[in-house]
Amino acid sequence: MRNYLWFYNSDEHRELAALSAASVDAADPHANRILVDLRQHLILSQAPLMVANVWLLWDVLARLAPGDELVAIDTDVLVRRPLDMLGQADMAVTFRHNVSDTDEGREIAQAMPYNFGVLALRACAPGWEVALWMREQ
Repeated sequence: MRNYLWFYNSDEHRELAALSAASVDAADPHANRILVDLRQHLILSQAPLMVANVWLLWDVLARLAPGDELVAIDTDVLVRRPLDMLGQADMAVTFRHNVSDTDEGREIAQAMPYNFGVLALRACAPGWEVALWMREQ
């Protein structure tokens, strides 16, 4: 089973997550949606969004049935077709050539070519290890 995951920490991000989730409903109607309000997590509600995301990623992945897929998506991503990213793999990330058509955007992409704004993990030992590794960083 494919599960799509969004984290948000404000009403604005909740609205964006809802738009992204609606795009998943249209593109991948048999998938599950998981929207997590970080404000409901007392300790993590004070953490930067990127930190809270990786801490809760493990928690969500650990609750899935073995073999299920988890696709974590930034709230500003619209889905046009099912994100069948894993195939036989246990982890997949997206690659970016630029962040924006500016020198700064290209420098960011060079420093961080892998975009964790769309990340897929399988609920299995290697997938759990990846989520733990990310959390510990």
